[in-house]
Amino acid sequence: MQVNSTWVESRVRGFLPGFSIQPALSEEQQEALERAIREIRNGAQLLRQLVQDAVYESKPAAEVEQRISDLARYFQRESSAIIDRMSVGVNCRASAAITARIYHFEDDARAEPQRLQHQVKLAMLVRELHFDPRVAFSNTEFVDSLKESRIIYRISAFRNSTERGPDTNDIRYNRETREAEVMVEGNWMGAARFQALMRFDKKRDKFVTIGNEDEGWNYVSPHGFVRRDRVTFREIYPVAELTAREYERLLTHARTYCEGSPDPEKRYIVQVLTNQADTWCEMHVPEMWLTKNMLRNAPRHVSVRIITPLTGVESTAKVYSFGFQMDPLDSTFLREWVPFHLLGTLRGRFTTPDCEDAKRFVEKHVTSIPVTEEAAQRALQFVNQCNAEVTSFNFASRNCAINGANVLRQAGIDIDTSMPAGTFIWRMFPALKDIPLIGTPLHVLVQMVVSVAQQIITVVKACIPEPIKAVVTLVYDGMGTMIANIGVFIFGGSVAKQPTRRDRSAGDAAPITPLIQSPLDFLRERTCLVHNSFGMTEWQKAQKSTVRYTYGGQLNMCILP
Repeated sequence: MQVNSTWVESRVRGFLPGFSIQPALSEEQQEALERAIREIRNGAQLLRQLVQDAVYESKPAAEVEQRISDLARYFQRESSAIIDRMSVGVNCRASAAITARIYHFEDDARAEPQRLQHQVKLAMLVRELHFDPRVAFSNTEFVDSLKESRIIYRISAFRNSTERGPDTNDIRYNRETREAEVMVEGNWMGAARFQALMRFDKKRDKFVTIGNEDEGWNYVSPHGFVRRDRVTFREIYPVAELTAREYERLLTHARTYCEGSPDPEKRYIVQVLTNQADTWCEMHVPEMWLTKNMLRNAPRHVSVRIITPLTGVESTAKVYSFGFQMDPLDSTFLREWVPFHLLGTLRGRFTTPDCEDAKRFVEKHVTSIPVTEEAAQRALQFVNQCNAEVTSFNFASRNCAINGANVLRQAGIDIDTSMPAGTFIWRMFPALKDIPLIGTPLHVLVQMVVSVAQQIITVVKACIPEPIKAVVTLVYDGMGTMIANIGVFIFGGSVAKQPTRRDRSAGDAAPITPLIQSPLDFLRERTCLVHNSFGMTEWQKAQKSTVRYTYGGQLNMCILP
């Protein structure tokens, strides 16, 4: 039953003759109150414009913050003034009604500086990436989705990577419609239409069509958003294009990889990339004696590119970019029991473009190699096959390094990425000589002890019969392997996340198997074998066609030398 003032008044009159419910404020007072609030909002709009102007003019951050604070104080001052002015000469009920209305207005007004502060941070990021900062104020939610999906960084990277990049890779502001626009299937689309067409699915790490969640969208150059899946594709597709001049420049550089005269049959180009990110597990770690070796020897992400030549049909060279990573749908499996699922096994996929193509980096090595069409096609087919099947991923031995090496092997390039777990861990430990004050003498002392110990071991070995020596060596190595595998077990080496039935291609795909499947695996060296980028980076440094890049303040895919 709906209860209103008329019903209450009719009921109360039965007990109290002459009773009536009068509104706290007259229509004239109510209109005056709302008019005063509108005047405050109009004044606030001017202050908001001052904040936006400060951002557009690249004013110092302190000045922008001061203008936001001025807006907050303005709301508080003017709201109090309305209460003081309109509460004079009215009864208690009217005064309470005025105060309640102003408090309700203040609740909304209090969020305005916070909302504006968020827009300012977004606008500064947009300006840093060389887009128009007005889009952050005109379509905040739209730009937020591009940031959350990291597409905004990819657009910037595409923009800075090729000659024609700036033509289509942009988030532009349309002055006529006053909204942001982005390229979708080769045409500019406004933010409103874009948000009605697709949304970002954080769990699956991709944009999907609204009303058809199985249809994924990806951003490529120069077409912008296209109806292609970044993660679950069955046939890989190009994500960028090079002009004839850019391709010839890259091919000339790639041919320095080979000795002697270039082979005219090798017109496809394979690029090997190792990327040292500027963060450690998404955290910025300062370099000091304790972290120096960890940062320098930490695994780097490995990815591969294949560039096809121009043909009579194609007027541009096509760039395929891909890297191996865990399936985004299963990524929560590793975070559920950190760190006890760290070495757990789950489904892996090649994604395109590679997940670190548009990230800031400390150092990136890119090696360009000319190959034949057959070699390039074998590599691409291997990627398609891995994504069609259920391929496993873990951080130890089924990661981007080994799968990147497997792709290169298909193209005739053999690189060893394996390393014993003990060697891998030892390289991460801080060096004694880097310890402040006592480091150098301590390092000298340890070297002396090790030298004496090695001499004693040499003498003892000479006195031990060969059969006994073989047994001791076997036991020693076996204990080391077992200890390493116990560590693998503790950090999740025996657990695996199975893909859902829907993910399996024909229902007969092999299940995901963990590193440790039986007690005998504790005795096997392959269980604790680590595949990482160290061997690949060292190989790159020895190649003439390798270019070392450092981050120069702008995102770049580093395709061209």
